[in-house]
Amino acid sequence: MSVFLVLFLIFLLTTAKVRRNGSFNNDYLSKEKTTAVKGIFTVLVFMTHFMQYIKPDRVWDGLYLAVNRHLGQMVVAMFLFCSGYGIVTSIRKKGKDYVLSLPKRRILPLWISFSTVIVLYLILAAAIGKQYPLRTILLAFTGWESVGNSNWYVFTILMLYFLTYVSFLAGERNDRAPLIPLIMLTALTILMAVLELIAGRPSYFYSTVLLYPFGAWYALFQERTDRFVMRDQKTYLTVLIAGLFVYTILSALRRTAGIPAYFAWEIAFACLVLLITMKVSWDSRVLHWLGTHVFGIYILQRIPMILLKQTGLIRSHPYVSFLIAFAATVVLAGGFAGLQRDVFAGKPS
Repeated sequence: MSVFLVLFLIFLLTTAKVRRNGSFNNDYLSKEKTTAVKGIFTVLVFMTHFMQYIKPDRVWDGLYLAVNRHLGQMVVAMFLFCSGYGIVTSIRKKGKDYVLSLPKRRILPLWISFSTVIVLYLILAAAIGKQYPLRTILLAFTGWESVGNSNWYVFTILMLYFLTYVSFLAGERNDRAPLIPLIMLTALTILMAVLELIAGRPSYFYSTVLLYPFGAWYALFQERTDRFVMRDQKTYLTVLIAGLFVYTILSALRRTAGIPAYFAWEIAFACLVLLITMKVSWDSRVLHWLGTHVFGIYILQRIPMILLKQTGLIRSHPYVSFLIAFAATVVLAGGFAGLQRDVFAGKPS
């Protein structure tokens, strides 16, 4: 896997565009720019999931394992951040009508798409002789349990959309500065994480959820942040160096200083990515396509992985299997996106 990681890093370096002479990407959080960033992390998520199906080799996979061990759940950090940022940016622009449309615009289409894929995984399970209890099957449609699919992220984002809806309906709202709804959203997100911890959910269910309200808060303070950080090259470099220092300290503390230090490390990671994208961008069709098809790639990638494991090919030829699984996932995601367009034609998405 280290070979694929190095090749991917070379691709990123050769396609990156760096702003020079004190200029910045003022649109670093635009849909086009963030889609490319999502494309980068989509590949990293795919690698992370694929490694769950093979026995890592200390020599050939050592570099990747070290990188993955450091990043951990940060491969999904920017998805959560961008979701929170995007939702609140839209609310500030469109107001109450957008809030009222969240169940129809965001929650229901996502749940329908997810449920459709759950049926595919159940068919696959039946085909390979895998059986699940009825309780597991029913809960799989919520994302709480899995029938072979990736599930926690969909459960989390559905809940966060719902908490956003509740917070902005219940809280006294100033569309330009919705402080009370954002405080409610943050508090409810923390409550959700605590309840998942009590319920015995794996840590990845709740370890990154605060990045969503952080993205929401960033939408509120972005203009002031940009004015300060992008004032000139010297200020930017000072903030970047300070950010790297804080990130390094928190990296050392995150596993020993408790949950607050871990959450602080996650926020520091997101801030570093934001600082990088203020200067660096990727105008890559490949990354843009991957970033546009995040859901399909995320939710369908385990189908070829499961089939390759079932045939034994993934064990005997893991690196060939990686290429096959990636190509198959791209085809499935493209086809699924076309199906979604047909089903939701003329409807908000």
